[in-house]
Amino acid sequence: MDRANGTAGPVIPVGSGPDGVVVTPNGAEVYVANNNSNTVSVISTADNKVIATIPVGSVAADPAVTPDGTTVWVSNFGDGTVQPIDVATHTAGTPIKVGANPERLAMSPDGKDLWVANQGSGTASEIDTASRAVVRQVAVGAQPFGVAVGAHGTAYIGNAGGNSVSVIDATGVAATIALGSSPAGISLSPDGSRLYVTAASGGVLPVNTATNAVGPLIATGAGPYAAAFTSDGATAWIVDSGSNDVRPITVATGAVGPAVTVGTVPDGIALTP
Repeated sequence: MDRANGTAGPVIPVGSGPDGVVVTPNGAEVYVANNNSNTVSVISTADNKVIATIPVGSVAADPAVTPDGTTVWVSNFGDGTVQPIDVATHTAGTPIKVGANPERLAMSPDGKDLWVANQGSGTASEIDTASRAVVRQVAVGAQPFGVAVGAHGTAYIGNAGGNSVSVIDATGVAATIALGSSPAGISLSPDGSRLYVTAASGGVLPVNTATNAVGPLIATGAGPYAAAFTSDGATAWIVDSGSNDVRPITVATGAVGPAVTVGTVPDGIALTP
């Protein structure tokens, strides 16, 4: 999709059941997790063609990339693991056991920690990316799904079954933010001041991370499911799975721009630099 003119280009065929997506920091490659084919597709942004298909674990759900662009991690919902992929060789490494039904992933800005929401066990796992080992398993709310991580290591876990966000610091769950609606994907602004929570109530709930105060709903389309901020934090793009579109929000004003129609039941979004 061209963000400048608000148009969606031709569809790029990938695996079956494409879900989460991430772009490498240099903007050269896009990684797509394919639920039904247990693979990750790699797309070259130079020509929008698939250049590799990487077998991974069962029900690949969501990818995240390290800040240096050397490793992409993918969650395998079906077998309770996360798995590293070497970007240079497009090969998957040894899976690491986490909780049941891992969903969304988020990398800390320094690349040292990976967080994953374990939907089936009501926990979030913290993985040390250097040792490739789980260092913490934290009990959160019911059916955790979305994840975001701030610059100081604070992790935010959206609890789809608990209508809340768990805030995790070095000691454990430091706060639980009540939303009044079931959250799906969440995204943290580049400066860490705002958390955008896509909500079943039909839009985005903005959270002030300094106070954990929840602002009024910003209405978007049907079934809001994922969000991504531009690198300058001025705009957030929202995926509406139920209405098959994405919409921009001007962060300073909360104004919602025109919808851009995309494919059927969009699940994830990632922005090139």
